[in-house]
Amino acid sequence: MNQEFSILSDADCSCLQIEVLVHESWIDRFMADHQLIIPVSESYHLINLKADLAEGKLSVYADIQEKEGSSIRITCLPKWDATLQQIHLEELKLDLVSKNILLKSAGWFAKTFMGAKIDKKIEEAASRLYTEQMETLLKNGILIPIPKVGSAGVQVRSVVISEMIFIDHSIKVKAMIDGYWKLELKGEEKG
Repeated sequence: MNQEFSILSDADCSCLQIEVLVHESWIDRFMADHQLIIPVSESYHLINLKADLAEGKLSVYADIQEKEGSSIRITCLPKWDATLQQIHLEELKLDLVSKNILLKSAGWFAKTFMGAKIDKKIEEAASRLYTEQMETLLKNGILIPIPKVGSAGVQVRSVVISEMIFIDHSIKVKAMIDGYWKLELKGEEKG
């Protein structure tokens, strides 16, 4: 993915390397807030996604929108490509969870999901979310409250993720933010 840049000039910016620990509960809330829908085919879509991070693997649980009471578990080994700034999913494994005996048949499941290149569809959905977040950061910047003191803000020029490590129940991200930094300090208000 080519990094889009804001209108800030190089002279106005400075870089800061950061390490962020993203918990799976934050990922679940983020996916729910964005109402992520992954089209598997023209007829089937995955909704209500939930993440489970364990032992360097990512498991995603999703409901099949058109088949009430049916869901799928996708387990894979996620890898961050720092050059392309995108995620790749390797060693993909799919499991159907359904109360419907007809859906459990190997023919329906294989025809619907095995030929759908679901790994690419999930990668595309993740890439879309990443692009949307980068556009939001470039437009709105970042504001970090500092308890009892004030806030630190940055008008973002670019964000480059150098490393993304999937660990138990969280993701460790190392990134560089290039932007114009502002610090606002306030005295503690007396009540």
